[in-house]
Amino acid sequence: MRGRVLRVLLAVPRLLLALGVIAWALINVALRRTPPRPVRLDPSSADPVGDALVGARPVSRIAGERLDVEDLRWIVGVGELEPVDEDGFNTVAGLDDVVSSYADVAVDGLEAALVEQPGIDAVAHTDREVLLVRSVLALPDVHAAVVRALLAVNRTGE
Repeated sequence: MRGRVLRVLLAVPRLLLALGVIAWALINVALRRTPPRPVRLDPSSADPVGDALVGARPVSRIAGERLDVEDLRWIVGVGELEPVDEDGFNTVAGLDDVVSSYADVAVDGLEAALVEQPGIDAVAHTDREVLLVRSVLALPDVHAAVVRALLAVNRTGE
């Protein structure tokens, strides 16, 4: 009988400790929830990137190289990004290595040109080929904005 009482008395603190750890974990998870993604707008047209490419005549930075403006569809890639900090960047724009034919994105001011685009709230140029963007525009519209910014930088670098 005495052994049973001791086991029960020893089990109570362990049970309280386990309940405390569970409560701490639940509170910790509740406080660290990521902010909800902002609702994106509908695309502005059926092909916003095509609209941005109409009439574009980029100039190559490499002598003798001819540029096909349609290549900007695959040179620039845009994807959804989970907001993880207070800056709220929700879009990632990736640039293929071929972008160097159009501009030196670090020197020519692609970040500044992109932030001037309508609907783009903030831009962080984290890597030579990666831009973080905060915008509620549809992904095709963000893609088009990056293309327009790249074309603007290309024209200023002539």
